[in-house]
Amino acid sequence: MIKKITLFFCFFIIAFSVNAQENYSISVEIQGVKDSCQLYLGLQRGAAIMPIDSALLKDGKIIFQLDTSAVKGIYRLILNDSTFLDVIFNKEKISLKTDNSLSWDKTAVLTSEENHLLCVYYQKSQKLDDKIDAFMKEGQLLYEENPIHNQDKLLALKDSIFLCEQEKNAVAEEILKKNPQRFAAKYIIAQTLPVYDEKAKNSYKSEFAFLQEHFFDNIDFTENTFVQTGVLFYAMQDYLSNFIQPRNTEQYIKAVDKILTLSADGQE
Repeated sequence: MIKKITLFFCFFIIAFSVNAQENYSISVEIQGVKDSCQLYLGLQRGAAIMPIDSALLKDGKIIFQLDTSAVKGIYRLILNDSTFLDVIFNKEKISLKTDNSLSWDKTAVLTSEENHLLCVYYQKSQKLDDKIDAFMKEGQLLYEENPIHNQDKLLALKDSIFLCEQEKNAVAEEILKKNPQRFAAKYIIAQTLPVYDEKAKNSYKSEFAFLQEHFFDNIDFTENTFVQTGVLFYAMQDYLSNFIQPRNTEQYIKAVDKILTLSADGQE
């Protein structure tokens, strides 16, 4: 009898332990869509999006279930093959409310600390990007009108754009400072360029020369989760496209060696 009770007790503990393993989910409510709309879920790896799941929305809502084996990274929600929203999955339940634009400025994060930080950053940076776009359009008109006569105004606009870029960097740096262990903070700062400040100007003859050496400073190469994002792919693509001078085989090989060294150092 004791053996039977012991066996039953052990079985109960094992069963409870298995059931207690937490599963995760991405829950989305989208306003302004029909029930016939299809929502897709994919995992980003470099420039590619690996399909994971899809379903029809019901009453504007959908829940994608993820088990404990789901990898951390950037997951893309795609509405009708045309509109998308990238979210961070880092072993937590995600609940979002948005509209059919799937833009962060129309999104509320109900559950998920990682995506709350991402949402805060994108909503603040979007306002700054809108200012930059307005400054650039104004500058284009001034340049087409008379670049020499409008030189002072164009220089003032250039300074305004630089200040907006600095403010965007400051937002990212503040998030990283307050949340150094959060993947969202590392992901956000990795998408910003190091600032060509007064200290840098004393050491480098141009912003181009500065970025040739420091382009990757904001990327934490020890963060393996970046493999499941587009951060490394697009940063490397940008660097190889814009910061090889002169554009020859020798300089290209040096640039590739630099990237490989950074990646190897990050794996130590």
